[in-house]
Amino acid sequence: MPDFPPFPLHYGSVAGQYRATWRAAIVATQAAGSRLFTVRNKHATYMHVPLQLNVKVLQTGAFTAAIEDSFDAYKLTAFSVSDTVNQVAVPASKKITTLPVSNAEIVGVTAAGAAAGMTGGTLTPDAGPLGSLPAWFLAALPTTQLADVRVDPFIEMGQNAGPFILAQNEGLAIVNRVLLGAAAGASIYIDYSWAELEEQ
Repeated sequence: MPDFPPFPLHYGSVAGQYRATWRAAIVATQAAGSRLFTVRNKHATYMHVPLQLNVKVLQTGAFTAAIEDSFDAYKLTAFSVSDTVNQVAVPASKKITTLPVSNAEIVGVTAAGAAAGMTGGTLTPDAGPLGSLPAWFLAALPTTQLADVRVDPFIEMGQNAGPFILAQNEGLAIVNRVLLGAAAGASIYIDYSWAELEEQ
């Protein structure tokens, strides 16, 4: 077998590989377009290559009425400042690295949730999402069966997949699409892994 990392890591020398995970509540009157999770590449020369982005949603309480929602992933540009309101820094765990810390800036909405989502950042989302996780929330939770868990691997890097490569001040966001009612209860779980590469 040839001695090189899996595609797309041969585009650069691997400086580090990382993983982060986050959970937060989806709450009553969750705003349309509210940001729940963002990733920003803040390094001037290292490339940020997403390897896996998995999003899971679980209904945990009754909604005002049954409603179709989705949780959408967007690529971000002109991303010079991460959100500063209703956010918590998400720590990264190292896989293999020559760097002391990751150059990614990752923030998630506070674990208890915030109806407005995260705000205060400077960023521009693409006109359309790169993927969507649909969810059909019920007015009442079933009592005789397990609640449905919705899962979407927005990004799952394989040997034949073309990569997203994020330059400085580019990133990703997970966004709630629909304004929710006065009663709502759900949790969102996000697992994200990435590599940081020096250009060859």
